[in-house]
Amino acid sequence: MMKPKLLKSYENFINILDELKDNILIVEGKKDFKALKSLGMRCIIAINSKPLIEVVHRVLKLCDHRKEVIILTDFDEEGKRIAARLEFLLRRYRVHPNSRLRCKVMNLGINKIEDLKNWNKEVDIYVKISSYFNKISHKGKNKGKGCGRKTGHNRCNIRSN
Repeated sequence: MMKPKLLKSYENFINILDELKDNILIVEGKKDFKALKSLGMRCIIAINSKPLIEVVHRVLKLCDHRKEVIILTDFDEEGKRIAARLEFLLRRYRVHPNSRLRCKVMNLGINKIEDLKNWNKEVDIYVKISSYFNKISHKGKNKGKGCGRKTGHNRCNIRSN
């Protein structure tokens, strides 16, 4: 059974997917495109190293007043830079991207859009998160104690003058 807080975040995830479903989504690459396609999204434009102005012209062709444009580039420095540039170019053509939905996706705790498909498959999120934290906490337990083979070998080679 899922904890109430996790159930709420899963419901939040489903609500975000419903909001994204009928809009124009701009993503960085093929993996992001495939991930959103597997979640049932319809109108996805992948940048794939194309000039951003070409992407904007393609959005203008698809643009309908009922659909919103959502920039879903990754949330790393490169993705934020691309998103800012795309937003600037879209606003020059009087298309206002929905940054509220981008922030909602960002608040799910992912760094890459391609991770959304994995988020959907994990129904028992609590087990995944707790096992991840255990890995982190056990990772550095033996650091600094000098109990490794190389450490002992290197200590033998240290001589005082």
